[in-house]
Amino acid sequence: MGTHRVDRRDLLDFVRDDGLELLLLSCPDAVVVAGEGDSVILFSGSAEWLFRSDPPAVLGKSASDLFAPGEFDRIRRAVETEGAVRGMAVRGRRADGSEFPASVSAARLSDRYGGAAVAIFVRDRTAQEELERELSERNERLRGLVVRLNEAAQRDPLTGLLHRGAGLARAEEAFLEARAAERPFAVVLFDLDHFKGINDVYGHLVGDRALRRLANVIAEHTRRGDIVARFGGEEFILFLPAANREVAAAVAERVRTAVARLRLEVEGLHLAVTVSAGVASVPECAPTLLEAIHVADTRLLAAKRLGRNRVVAEDLEEGDQAA
Repeated sequence: MGTHRVDRRDLLDFVRDDGLELLLLSCPDAVVVAGEGDSVILFSGSAEWLFRSDPPAVLGKSASDLFAPGEFDRIRRAVETEGAVRGMAVRGRRADGSEFPASVSAARLSDRYGGAAVAIFVRDRTAQEELERELSERNERLRGLVVRLNEAAQRDPLTGLLHRGAGLARAEEAFLEARAAERPFAVVLFDLDHFKGINDVYGHLVGDRALRRLANVIAEHTRRGDIVARFGGEEFILFLPAANREVAAAVAERVRTAVARLRLEVEGLHLAVTVSAGVASVPECAPTLLEAIHVADTRLLAAKRLGRNRVVAEDLEEGDQAA
């Protein structure tokens, strides 16, 4: 970094002449000055503590020994290019070989004879990095908590399914995607048969068990990408993207059959439950999602009138709907 040797006497004269001696002694950052051949010619008290080295073990040695491999070359190149650097992130190296995160500011020095040196101010960033890491981890945990809380807010507490509003919102997004791709979109409405009678005879706890069992059966028969929600008290809705009415009716029938095989044990008795369903699809049965839900609801009512425990996937004549 120059051909003229900058010895310690020249450097101390420089410091005294500029009134910086007190600053060097009181500076909380480690101060290292490297002269000709990158040898260390000044090593401050703070540097002794930071690098865990005594001046006799450092003075006259290469300043690169104080940094991880390649780091001092980065500092030197930056100083030669920019004249000074501020806040450069580097890895320092202590006398025992352990490394630590550091922030470096450096600049060129010249003595009265034109000799060149580089002054390096080193600040330990260990505590700062630990704080940044802890803050990052806390932020990540907080983001995860927000996601879980948001998900929980969209769930029905009894069944764990999406509640009506969340289900409709997700279905609307899926419907728009299906329509853009010119794919069908099906809807199935389920209703647990004689639910009021179950509550009246066996109590609400048994009724809650029946609702949870129905919710589980519907969820077990869904495909990846299907959306299930609790639509009302004993009503559940299933949205099937890219499915036509025939596919949706087959799914509804499998759910109906599985529910019919269920038995709820109540005080030694085995209670049978059944479910009715109405099926509709876009564009086969209706032009929009809301109209398809309305059609599915109308067909669900028809299934109820026909005696329950059945799936209705088409419009029926008035006479056909008689109980």
